Amino acid sequence: MVLLALIACQEQAPAPIAEPPPACQPLRIQQALAVEEDFFERDYPGNRGPGVALADFDGDGWIDLFWARPTDSVLYRNDGAGGLVVSDSYDSANGASGVDVDSDGDVDVLLTTDGTRPLELLRNRGDGVFDHEVFAEAVGHTKTASWGDVDGDGLVDLFVSGFIDDARGEEIASGEQVGDGNRLYRQTSVGVYEEDALALPTAVFDALTYEGVFADFDLDGDLDLYLVNDHGKRFKPNKLLLNDGTGSFTAAENCACELDIAGMGGDAQDLTGDGRPDILMSDDGSVHLLEDDGRLLYVDTALARGLHPDREGVGVGWAAEVADVDMDTWPDVLMAYGSLRPLTEPDRNHQSTLHLNNGDLTWRDARGEAGFASIGIGRSVTLGDLDRDARADIVVSGIEFLEVWMVRGGCGPAVTVELDGGEGNPHGLGARVDATAGARRWTVWHDTASTYSSSAPELYLGLGDAETLDLVVTWVDGTTTELSGAERGSTHVVAR
Repeated sequence: MVLLALIACQEQAPAPIAEPPPACQPLRIQQALAVEEDFFERDYPGNRGPGVALADFDGDGWIDLFWARPTDSVLYRNDGAGGLVVSDSYDSANGASGVDVDSDGDVDVLLTTDGTRPLELLRNRGDGVFDHEVFAEAVGHTKTASWGDVDGDGLVDLFVSGFIDDARGEEIASGEQVGDGNRLYRQTSVGVYEEDALALPTAVFDALTYEGVFADFDLDGDLDLYLVNDHGKRFKPNKLLLNDGTGSFTAAENCACELDIAGMGGDAQDLTGDGRPDILMSDDGSVHLLEDDGRLLYVDTALARGLHPDREGVGVGWAAEVADVDMDTWPDVLMAYGSLRPLTEPDRNHQSTLHLNNGDLTWRDARGEAGFASIGIGRSVTLGDLDRDARADIVVSGIEFLEVWMVRGGCGPAVTVELDGGEGNPHGLGARVDATAGARRWTVWHDTASTYSSSAPELYLGLGDAETLDLVVTWVDGTTTELSGAERGSTHVVAR
C-alpha cells in the first residue's frame, strides 16, 4: 500500500545565525511530500537502491520525478504547481538516470539493475510515456550511471558502475566475490552507444564501485573519472583515472586520493574557490573532502572544515551532493545516511544532513536552523526546481520512503541555466561554468549523477547580494559561450 502524506508549509523559527547579506533571508526547508511503502523484507539486500531521476519527462516545462524501486518503478508527473501525482509504473530497478540519450528533444530514463538483467532503457515517446528497450547486452549488477564527453567529439558518453548483487565481506576479502564490471560506453554516432572495453584500466574493471564522478581534475581540458568504491579495505580502494584526451584512462600515481573506505557516493566540485574540483564522498560514519593542493596531490580536510554530522552513530553514508542550497554563491553539502539492511524500528540517527557554507571555507550542520529533518534509511539525494521558484528543491529517497523538501528563503531566487551542448549532448553534461556575481567568482562542473540517481539537468546559480550574474561556459571541446547580466529569477538556455 502507498501512503501519501501532503504536508502544509509551516513557518519554523530558525536557530540564530550570522546576519545574512541584504538580499538574503533565513533559509527554510519545508516538507511537501512524504511517501511510505513497504517494499523491502528483512532478508532483502539493502544495496539495491532505490534511486530517483528528476527531469521534465513530459515536456510541459515542469520537473517530474521517476522513482526506481526494487519492486517496480513509478513516474510522478508534476501538476504544474510543484505537486507530484502518480502516473505510470515500470520495471523494477536499482537506480535511474534521466538524459536525452538519442537527442530527439525529450528525456529518456536509463535503468541500472540487479545482477540478473542488463542495462535497460525507457525511451521517451515525447509525452512522458516510455517504451522499454535493452540498452546493452552485458548482464550484471549496476549502481549509478554517469555521463560525460570523454573524447571531446561533442557526443556524451556513459560510465556505469558495476557491483555485485549481495556483497559479503568475508567472500570479498577472500577474492570469491568481485564486481560485475565497470563499463564505459561511447556514443559513436548520435544515439548509438558501444562499449569500449579498452578505455579503462583492467585493474578497475571488477572494483566494487558505487559511483563514477566526471570532472577535469588535472585541468588539461578533458574529463577525468574518479571511482568511489565500497569495501576499499577488503578489495580495491578509490581510484582517480586520468584521461589522455582521447577517452583512454590511466590511474593517477601518488595522488594521495586512493582512500580505502566504504564509499557509496561522491561529487566533484570547487568547494574551496581555487577553480579546481575537490572531491566530496561518503563513508561508513564519516565524510571525506579531498582538496587538491594544485599539484594533483590531495589532503582530506573534511573534519577541519566542519563537514561532519553533529551527532553520534550516524550510520552508513550514501549519496553525497554539492549544491548552493541557500543561493549565497557558496557550495553547500547534502548527504543521505542509512543502515545497510532494513530495520524493524526507525533509528533517528538515520537522518540526511545539510551543511551550509559559512563563506570562509568552513561548513556548519544546518538541519536545525533550516528545518530540514529527513529521517529514514536514506540512499539517494537529488535536486531540482519542482515549483519553478528559481530555487533547487531537495528529494531524498531510501528504503521504504520518498520525501520532497521545498526550499524557501536564502538568497534566492537564483538564475536557472540550461546548457545545450548540441546534438549528441543536449544537456551539455561535463561542461565547466565559471560564474561571477559582484566580487564573488566560482566554478561549477555540470554533472547530474548522484548515487543510484540523477538531479535535474539544470544549473541553479545563486547571486548572494549581487544584482546580476555573468558566466562563461567552457564546453568539453574547449570552445566557450558567455552570458552577461542575468537577473534574479531568470531562465537562460546557453547553447554551444
